[in-house]
Amino acid sequence: MNGELKAKWLEALRSGRYKQGRKYLRDKNNQFCCLGVLCDVGAPGQWYSFSCGSDFGISRGHSDMIIMMNDTYGLSFEKMADWIEENIKED
Repeated sequence: MNGELKAKWLEALRSGRYKQGRKYLRDKNNQFCCLGVLCDVGAPGQWYSFSCGSDFGISRGHSDMIIMMNDTYGLSFEKMADWIEENIKED
């Protein structure tokens, strides 16, 4: 994953600017899942046209794990940011 984009994503997840939601990249209440935040910082105004993970250099296995952490286990953005920082390598 691009290092600059990863840094922006981590900052956004930890910023408190995004309300966390489940099951959607971004829902009608303007709540985001973790990958929705990536789409929002990686392609502002175009996030809805991306599959997010693969379009931004994240392997399918990692994106599946992020989805589970967000939607199934309900981990906070802060905890997911820590996992991303450690497990998603930069190019």
